[in-house]
Amino acid sequence: APSRGSSTNRYAFASAAGAGSLQVRGKLQMDIARFDAARGLRRSAGAFGDGREIRRSRLDLRGRALGRFGWRASADFKPDSGAEFRDVYLETTLGGAGTLRAGHFKQPFSLENRTSSSAFTFFERSAANALAPGRDAGLLLLDRWSAGTWAVGPFPVPYTPLTLPTNSEVWLSLAARSFPAHPPTDHVPRPYPPLTLPPARQLVALAPA
Repeated sequence: APSRGSSTNRYAFASAAGAGSLQVRGKLQMDIARFDAARGLRRSAGAFGDGREIRRSRLDLRGRALGRFGWRASADFKPDSGAEFRDVYLETTLGGAGTLRAGHFKQPFSLENRTSSSAFTFFERSAANALAPGRDAGLLLLDRWSAGTWAVGPFPVPYTPLTLPTNSEVWLSLAARSFPAHPPTDHVPRPYPPLTLPPARQLVALAPA
């Protein structure tokens, strides 16, 4: 029989033997603007239009299966464009060789792009984030080392005249990164250890959804 999670993670469920689990998460972010201009400014500049917009409306399911496989399926629901899948993958640990992930997810490139929007002060990332490749289908091998994390994997690159000099339609790119710390991650099978600091410098660390 399934067991329900504790009050700190009330939307988490696990099988009695612990071989399978399910976590249900969500995110709703709205952009709301309301203007209260002085009468003289309204006369000279015209009316200021209030507005609101749903920026992110996401459902995120993740868990484990058969005791050794981690999985995740998340989608973004927008009124103007409908549902869009984001992270959909299956992963398994390879003993001391790390974790192998297959599916659709963010490539290991750019710390800013890899950071969840839940951990950002603003809704938008910087203009430099446009250079990051973002999400794509591929394979990824990732793990921790003594002072941080590393990840490497191949991803397909669609044909464009600037990137492919042959008549082939798709070729593979190799993405990799190493980070000398333990940042929050969506890595299910092996969570990172808790952050410990001296008592006078204790911080509250929140992992993004």
